[in-house]
Amino acid sequence: MNLKIAITAITSNTPTNNGGGVYVSKSGTFEMHNSASVTGNTASDNTADQGNGGGVYVYSGTFEMNDTASVSGNTATNSKSENTTYGGGVYV
Repeated sequence: MNLKIAITAITSNTPTNNGGGVYVSKSGTFEMHNSASVTGNTASDNTADQGNGGGVYVYSGTFEMNDTASVSGNTATNSKSENTTYGGGVYV
């Protein structure tokens, strides 16, 4: 799947796994242009491999950001203290 956004906001999402705002898998492509934004999303879970990429999670895909596009104010969390989360904004 390919997704291109421009002058659009992806905000305030809270899935219980990876990719709070956007999850890009395998051969997918996610492009952000102009003033597009991914803001205020949270990726969270309580398993060892989940809760990464608060704004954008890229799994074997492509992520491109141009112009004044932004990824900000996103959070990656995992409720198990022994697990580490990665990519509050973007996980690639």
